[in-house]
Amino acid sequence: MDYYAILNVSPEADTEEVKQAFRQLARQFHPDVAGEGSRERFQQIRQAYQVLSDPEQRRRYDAQRQSSPPSNTSSGSSREGQVVIRTGSPSQAPLDSELLKEGIARVRAAWRNRQLPTAVAQAEALLKRFPNSSEAVHILALAYQRFGNYLIYEGRNQQAEAYLRKALATEPRNRELAFEVKRDLARLGIQA
Repeated sequence: MDYYAILNVSPEADTEEVKQAFRQLARQFHPDVAGEGSRERFQQIRQAYQVLSDPEQRRRYDAQRQSSPPSNTSSGSSREGQVVIRTGSPSQAPLDSELLKEGIARVRAAWRNRQLPTAVAQAEALLKRFPNSSEAVHILALAYQRFGNYLIYEGRNQQAEAYLRKALATEPRNRELAFEVKRDLARLGIQA
């Protein structure tokens, strides 16, 4: 098995890069998240991380890897199961995009289940993970607005106002959001 390919890192990757790649892939392929069908892939990821994160095991693995003769594809041997190593940002972008989509889906699921504090926490974590994403900013602003609206119905007006103002501050140029927040603040008797 090519542990570098499994973690999608270069053989020159340092320990921190290996750790980050492992965490990202483990979140994506953990059987609790991706389903039972991902169990084998998750085991491979975990095994690759165990070897590459331990300096002594990695040294032995690298030595073995260099002494192994490359497979001869002209002799008709199968290339099935081989993994292509991709390094740099092109391979990172699709993975990040998928993680962002999954995070947004979790926030929306929390809304549907009326778990609004959870939705806010997940949206805040999503923006922390993807600070330059306009989608993450938008979903956080919506989470604040929905939670503020919910707090109005709960009669927790001070908290409602705080979350509604956070929504405005998070995405100040969103006219639709501003309209909704101003309407909610008006219900509290507050001018925006």
